[in-house]
Amino acid sequence: MLRHLRYILPLMAWSCASGPTPEEIAAQQAKLEVYRSWHTSQFYYKERPFGVFLVNRNDTFQEEFIRSNGMLVEFSLNWLNDSMYEMRYDTIRENPQDISLPVDLKQMIRVCKMTEVNDTSYIEQAVSNLTSDTVYTKYKRPKQSISDSNSSHN
Repeated sequence: MLRHLRYILPLMAWSCASGPTPEEIAAQQAKLEVYRSWHTSQFYYKERPFGVFLVNRNDTFQEEFIRSNGMLVEFSLNWLNDSMYEMRYDTIRENPQDISLPVDLKQMIRVCKMTEVNDTSYIEQAVSNLTSDTVYTKYKRPKQSISDSNSSHN
């Protein structure tokens, strides 16, 4: 038994002492900061046939303004971790063309995961309780602020 401890103890000491390097810790922190920079931000995405959706997000809600028809929809957000959140339909703020939405939208729960994340864009992988599809959407930061590019919405 003592003979085996002579080999096991140094191995245990080495494995406990070999944590992440300062460079690995710094890289992980930088990655977390990039994820967190998307928690509260303004950005956009494009979806056929509607066109451009302007998004205003903070930690608890997300507004989506559809440029082509002037509709403004609000969703509540619940962050599950730094890269995943749950999104639920909340309300329609504006609907100038009186567009009808699916009745089941009020029951929608969408779980979204940010992938391929960088400072200017990310790919969202989303699943919903309303469909079995996985939807991929590319979100981008505008070159100018969204409020500058859409002054009629303010």
